[in-house]
Amino acid sequence: MGERRPGWVPLAWTGGQFADFQPYVPAIDDTGAVVFQATLRAGGSGVFLARDGRAETLLEAAPTETFVSHPDCNGCGEVCVYLTRDDGSSALVFWRSGRRITLADSRHGVFTAIGPLGPVMDAAGDVAFRATLANGSEAVCMFSGGVVQVLAHTGADFSAFHGLPVIADRAGVVFRADRSDGVQGVYRVFEGRLLPVLERAAGDGVLALFPALNARGDVACGWTDASGDAHVLRASDGREPVHVETGVLRFESLRGCLLGDDGKLCFTGTPRAGRLGVYRVTDRDLSCLLEEGAVMAGAQVQTFALNPVSVNAQGRITARIVLDDGRQMIAVCG
Repeated sequence: MGERRPGWVPLAWTGGQFADFQPYVPAIDDTGAVVFQATLRAGGSGVFLARDGRAETLLEAAPTETFVSHPDCNGCGEVCVYLTRDDGSSALVFWRSGRRITLADSRHGVFTAIGPLGPVMDAAGDVAFRATLANGSEAVCMFSGGVVQVLAHTGADFSAFHGLPVIADRAGVVFRADRSDGVQGVYRVFEGRLLPVLERAAGDGVLALFPALNARGDVACGWTDASGDAHVLRASDGREPVHVETGVLRFESLRGCLLGDDGKLCFTGTPRAGRLGVYRVTDRDLSCLLEEGAVMAGAQVQTFALNPVSVNAQGRITARIVLDDGRQMIAVCG
């Protein structure tokens, strides 16, 4: 833990037009642009782009709509997000060049609900998301080439899905699921095949809910073993997962991992007798990027949130940060 903690650059604050950024995380694309969801002091909600020191409105919810997920973005200026309507229906919508397109909608018969959590998009504009099918099954889906595909669903093989399905350029989709026989696993759909990346039998600890995937096909996920020690597991080139060295620190829990296309790995975890933090794995050790209780902008960090959409190809990350004086910020790690 010898490296100096890097600085965070605020991009947007509550106050002024923004009332609340919670509970959703911001996303960052490969150009460094950050998109985030916010509720407005004047009422309603929107999706905003933070760039060059200002926040630009991309999407505004209609009076009968509410945005209910993090947005995701890519370097091509495209954004996707979930919304709900006053009639109880939900949809996955896509924004490009000022035009909003509905990709999946619970009003059209195939789905009864879109979500939970949020969508993930790659550079080609393909979107991975979760949904509930008309027969009541939970599903992991992908929108690609104008068509929605169901990649996996609960039933004979899977009993539950967790976290976000993650999509990466030319690397397929990875998701966290429980099998019907009690096995926990991380699975990858690639070139039409569904393959296990890592699995743990019932009673063999607990896999974290948020795996990560990059364009090289690397997969990372947290795992807390039966003795209560938490580890980061990483699989590359289809090989067996290996433990990632975390130096002298031992962790009691891990929430999730983030992977850049350059191979940079970050994870969110709580060290034994410590506080929740974001850590970057380096060749020498771990670098703590953010920690609950840290001093920032004249106050202490009360909580923060980020997930796999909060990292770009270069390994740069963004987060929603709540301070103990009530202020909230969207920030990027400089």
